Amino acid sequence: MKDSSPSASPTTPSRQWGLDALRGLALGGILVVNIQWFSSAYQWRGLPEPSFVGDWDVACRWLISLFFEGKFYPLFSFLFGYSLVLQLGVNATPVAVSKARRRQWALLALGLLHGTLLFPGDVLLTYGVLGAVLLRWRDWPVTRRIKVAIGLWLMLAVVYGAIAVAVSAMGELAAAPSAKEFEQALAQAHTAQLALSEGVGACINRGWWTGSMRCLTCCCCSSPAP
Repeated sequence: MKDSSPSASPTTPSRQWGLDALRGLALGGILVVNIQWFSSAYQWRGLPEPSFVGDWDVACRWLISLFFEGKFYPLFSFLFGYSLVLQLGVNATPVAVSKARRRQWALLALGLLHGTLLFPGDVLLTYGVLGAVLLRWRDWPVTRRIKVAIGLWLMLAVVYGAIAVAVSAMGELAAAPSAKEFEQALAQAHTAQLALSEGVGACINRGWWTGSMRCLTCCCCSSPAP
């Protein structure tokens, strides 16, 4: 006789593929914004990109600014926090908290390596720190969380506003580069762009060993090469 009683075996929660799709969409939008920094040595040095001079290039930049910049970072940040809530659940067990904490430490380590070796604009370190802080605050009352969130938002607004004013003032006080300095910066950016497009070996094969070292400096940090 077949047993018709419901199975008592535990069921694992199904993966929310909609969240994965949104996360992929957010990453794709961030890539569209950042690809100009990944592919151009001129951008890192604050120089105009020589190849972006046509009408289509200007239109593409305008479309990216209109539809992509500032649109996908908030979405990705929201999904990070929401995923953390899903991992912990309403009543987080010590095992779930420990697992989430290990993930934040892994994010922090990856962010340090990524920001040091590959891309100065790394954001994984920030997510790792914020995730660890959120885990510490998970037992706070909701009203306290809201107050702290509003306070942090206002503080960041003031800090970013002060930075914008300081940068604007420094730009007005700074002396404009001479024509010779501008030409040197263009030459260094051209060497770095050659390494990006054809590989560092192209610089070496053409006898530009010094230039290849400069291109690595300019690609890995925002300060001008000596």
